[in-house]
Amino acid sequence: MREIIVVGGGLAGLAASIYAAQGGARVLLLERSAHLGGRAITNIRNHYHFNLGPHALYRSGCAAAALADLGVNLSGGMPPLAGAFAYHGGRLHTFPSGGVSLLVTGLITTEAKQELAAFRKGLSHEDPERLDFITADEWLQRSLKDDMARAIMRSLIRTATFVHAVDSYSAGAALRQLQAGGAGVLYLDYGWQSIVDSLVSRAQQAGVRLEPSRCVKRVETASDRAAVCLDDGSRIEAAAVIIATRPGAAVAMLGGPSSTLGAWFANTRPARVACLNIGLREQPNGVHRLTFGIDRPLYLSVHSEVARLAPDERAVVHVTKYLGDHCSDPALDRAEMESLLDLAQPGWKDLVEAEEFLPAITVVDAVPAAAQGGLRGRPGPALPGCSRVFVAGDWVGDEGQLADASLASAKQAAALALQAASVAASVSQTA
Repeated sequence: MREIIVVGGGLAGLAASIYAAQGGARVLLLERSAHLGGRAITNIRNHYHFNLGPHALYRSGCAAAALADLGVNLSGGMPPLAGAFAYHGGRLHTFPSGGVSLLVTGLITTEAKQELAAFRKGLSHEDPERLDFITADEWLQRSLKDDMARAIMRSLIRTATFVHAVDSYSAGAALRQLQAGGAGVLYLDYGWQSIVDSLVSRAQQAGVRLEPSRCVKRVETASDRAAVCLDDGSRIEAAAVIIATRPGAAVAMLGGPSSTLGAWFANTRPARVACLNIGLREQPNGVHRLTFGIDRPLYLSVHSEVARLAPDERAVVHVTKYLGDHCSDPALDRAEMESLLDLAQPGWKDLVEAEEFLPAITVVDAVPAAAQGGLRGRPGPALPGCSRVFVAGDWVGDEGQLADASLASAKQAAALALQAASVAASVSQTA
């Protein structure tokens, strides 16, 4: 038996299905939604391309490497960090992103500038492993004496990870993400839907059967086979199953909270953001294209400056608010985000041609916590007691975060599933 079932049609599921099909398996991909792509889809509003939040692809990350491996060609541009602004005390200041901006900014004292410069210079040489079991907040408290220097670093960590609360987030995970961003990021032409469309095309070329609107309720495993049970009462057997869903859904499929995966998931916390996407017929202020919130968990970016996301001469502006664990008021959140827009892009309301407000997107279902050893505490693609069921997603494995983790774990899960399917085929032939 060489059949492999992939449950979930996001980036991880699509990539895993292609790797498995290229390895010689017959692959069926089941996705509960009517569309493929998961959180990587791009919504088009009046010819403006809106991602579900400000997506950026790390040029040196696992995702870029895997996409190249799968034959996905990417086009887009690198946003410049120079010229960024800091939002603090209701005003915009020069953000200390490099040598010149660090010298001229009035945001911090001369002593703090020296301390921050030395700290950031040493990040590329720092060993993340020694920081896995301490929180990002503890790391910054130990490393930086100046409150403003710490606040600036927190804003950079928020932007790189989407994590608002650094009181439990692993410093090792935070450092890895900062190091990964050293080679720069890409904003993609036509949004991340371009990745989804390319992966769907590659999957079809590889012979993967793609079946959206098919909801898997339970996954069963035995020593010689696996099976998925769907909400329509049907049951499909296979040599191996790859679950490439969000962790809560995977837990439900594998036995609920009492399962090994359920015990791990019960001790995790999510990272959520609110996002306001705005399509403008022109950009009121071409200077304020990148703004980091310092005393407020806000971020503003104009992705259309370097990527094709809007009609000619028009602009796509993302404003993001990083949400904490407390209940948030969407109306107040939007008002705060619009206040930043008023400051950075005055007169924007008269230029709106498209908009989309997403009050609470779960970006990371399981933030790598210091108490669990950061990335080392995440479950691997192979699960204890499940010899024919494997998992993939941004919550799986000790390599990368966000899309990088999704695609790295997808490749690993596909390799393990192919091994299991080969064993099943050998046993069947022998019998």
